[in-house]
Amino acid sequence: MNSTASGAYSGVLGEEEMEFLSVLADPARVSRQILDALVLRYGQITRLFDAGAGTDPRLAADCNSLGIEYHFSEPGTKMAQGRYINMASILENKLKAAHIPHSGTTTRLPGFPSDAGFGAADVVHMRAVLMHLPWRDQVRSLTAAYSYATKAVVMIDYDWSAGMTSTTHPQEIAEFTRLAFALMGFAGINPYMGRQHQSILTLAAEDGFDATFPGSEIETLSFPRQEDNYTAELLALGRDMYLAASRMALAEVVNGLRAWRWRAQESPIRFVPAPLCAMIIHKPQ
Repeated sequence: MNSTASGAYSGVLGEEEMEFLSVLADPARVSRQILDALVLRYGQITRLFDAGAGTDPRLAADCNSLGIEYHFSEPGTKMAQGRYINMASILENKLKAAHIPHSGTTTRLPGFPSDAGFGAADVVHMRAVLMHLPWRDQVRSLTAAYSYATKAVVMIDYDWSAGMTSTTHPQEIAEFTRLAFALMGFAGINPYMGRQHQSILTLAAEDGFDATFPGSEIETLSFPRQEDNYTAELLALGRDMYLAASRMALAEVVNGLRAWRWRAQESPIRFVPAPLCAMIIHKPQ
């Protein structure tokens, strides 16, 4: 996040969330890199629909800087100040405070049909969405996104298939990975979704869905990072996992993360994070 954006959001984000967004920069970086490539390919993008937007306003800020209309859907809720708050409202408040033009809805995934109120979008963007859905809903979301987009559908998810590795702190990283997999397993999150994007097309065909997208070009991308000191990112993720495990009453994960954090914060940790992977479906023009 650049300093201008940080200043714009600091009044509406809690201190903890500001820290979380500032250290978890990779998802926003990947989305911006893909968005820049799409602008270069198509020459002009006028409207982007962010399905399952979460509460991170950086994609909206990027769209605004490129002259792209930003629309979003976010049906989820999150715990804040002892109660569950609609995430769409949280994002809405951030965008208003930053004076970023937008429109939003709480349309539930996988349903974001063409009558969602915005008309068609040049690009439909889904980041860390499919990994949270059962495969039938993955197929429905993908086909809905394809019908809604006029130029491209972008799917971005993590790929934990190689795990996280470290030459300096292998035990700490192995323990963090174990706890992360335990939490994702309980929550029904697919840690391998990033490498399985194309399998959705196969599963759709086997189940009778029409997800062949004739004439479309399918592009797959991976965004690996090198081993480096990502301690702040790791601790922020650990805190987020701790809060999620606490809400789900996963005592083993909660206790494990508490003990892990005590050890992890003692020294900088160099490691290779799980990469983000993307599949982009370019529609015939």
